[in-house]
Amino acid sequence: MSEIITVKRLFSDAKIPVRHSEGAAAYDLYAYEDTVVAPNERKVIATGVRITVPLSCQGTIYSRSGLALKYCIEIFGVNIGPGETKDIVVDIYNHGKMPFNVAKGDRIAQIVFIKLFGGDLHEVSELSDTKRGSCGWGSTGIS
Repeated sequence: MSEIITVKRLFSDAKIPVRHSEGAAAYDLYAYEDTVVAPNERKVIATGVRITVPLSCQGTIYSRSGLALKYCIEIFGVNIGPGETKDIVVDIYNHGKMPFNVAKGDRIAQIVFIKLFGGDLHEVSELSDTKRGSCGWGSTGIS
């Protein structure tokens, strides 16, 4: 049985977050208001929904890749912690040169629910070698 994340519309016409493709990790978040984010402006946009996250996970809000790429929009990662009930808002910044228009009902961000690690951290004097080692950030190449 899968866990349930409860969602409440704060207004009858608010849109519930939705996954738009099978197997998608993220649920799209919809703006509940019309607004304009001017160049170099930061704004918090309401979605009109509230959620409760179970104790076993955390919800994190991310940018939609298309908006980031096309319009230079950045979403600051709002976290909804385990057991929290919170109105979902989108903290947005416009790095572009043009105003970014948001219409009520636009998909402006996405939320991913991440399972939490329940173990303990143990300090050690040395770490074990792994196959990957300290490599990362493109260390496996492009082909």
